[in-house]
Amino acid sequence: PYLALTGLDGKSLATNDNATGKDLKAKDARINRFKLPADGTYIIVAGRSGGAKGTTKGKFTVALDVAKAQ
Repeated sequence: PYLALTGLDGKSLATNDNATGKDLKAKDARINRFKLPADGTYIIVAGRSGGAKGTTKGKFTVALDVAKAQ
């Protein structure tokens, strides 16, 4: 999988494929500990990693954990 976070202008802010860490399966994608530049609306893009061609389909889960900066 491939995961990207973009602004409404389409500019990429963070990307990941094949993340590693506790509770992750092989080839999971995760954007971790990323500080958003401002309050607002963002776009999460999920798809195939490595620019693989073809149709991206299947089951996936997207979770967002928001913590306010102190």
